[in-house]
Order: sequence, then C-alpha cells, then structure tokens
Amino acid sequence: MTTTEQKAQLALQAEQTTKLLALWQTFQCTTPEAAVFLGEELVKVKTQVKALEGEKEKVTKPLWRAYKDVGDWFAPALKALAGLESTMKQKLGDWDRAQRAEQARALAEASRKFQAGKHEAGLALMQAVPETVVPTRGISTRSVWTYEVETPGAVPREYCCPDEKLIGALVAGGVRAIPGVRIYETSEVRVRT
Repeated sequence: MTTTEQKAQLALQAEQTTKLLALWQTFQCTTPEAAVFLGEELVKVKTQVKALEGEKEKVTKPLWRAYKDVGDWFAPALKALAGLESTMKQKLGDWDRAQRAEQARALAEASRKFQAGKHEAGLALMQAVPETVVPTRGISTRSVWTYEVETPGAVPREYCCPDEKLIGALVAGGVRAIPGVRIYETSEVRVRT
C-alpha cells in the first residue's frame, strides 16, 4: 500500500470512527446485557487501537532510529558549543555587572559632591562616569532578577506547592488520609486483547 493510499484509508477510518463516537456518546449502559455488549465492543476498539499503533510504529520506528542516530552525531559538538556559549555569557555577564557597579559607584560619589555643595566637582564626576560599552554588535545585556532557595523551611507556606508525585505514591501505597487532600476511589477500565 502506498503512503497516499494509507493516508486515505486512515482519513476514512477517522471519519467513520467520529460518526461512531457520536452514536456511542448517546448510549446508555443500564442493563447487564448492555454492559456485556459495551465490553465486547470496547475490546474490538482496543484491538483496532493496537493494530493502528503497530502500523504507526512500522513507519515511525526507523524514522526515530535515524533521528536518534543523527542526534548522536551532533551531540558532542553541540554539548561542547553549549558549554563554550555558557562560559562566554557568564564572562560577559560578570563584566557587565562590574561595569554597572562602577557606574553606580561613580554616580553615588558625584551625588555626594553635589549634596556637599561642590557642584563643579560633582559635574566633573558626572562627566567621568564610564559609559556602558556593548562589546559586539548583536550582543546586549540586561539586568534579570532570579532566585535560589537557600533555606527551604524558611520559605512562607503560600509560596510552596504540594508534591503531587509523593502524594500519588502514598495513596497508591495505601495511605487514605492526608490533611488537606481528598482521597477517593474511582473506576479504571482496562482492556486486554
């Protein structure tokens, strides 16, 4: 089967399945016979899903393998370049922060001179404040505020969030009461084909 034929077949299957979905959404499962019928039809659907996934894998597996192989070729060079880029950015960031600190120091000194009534000295210092130098066209710097949690226990509660992975593991392990968490039972339908 050609790719074009396969695409057309999948499009037709999607169209038919969408129509079936609309019918099944109105189905009411209210009797044991209806539950048996629904279960049988669900097994058929799951069988179709597995078959389609298998066909999809036949197409995608070689592509993913090739993609991974190409990624492996480039990974060492890209990793080395990323390290180089990071180091260079760090150096430029350090230089920029030092330059801004020097500007702030010079402006503070000029301000002190003005406040002391030494206007000429203050003006001279203002004119001597170093300008921000952009090292290369296409490169810019900006101040960015960030954070690092140093003492987790000191962080106010409103800035903390529950560990859903841990809570899920506890509930799966049998815990049935955790303050502030509603633990409840649902039904999960599994289909084996």
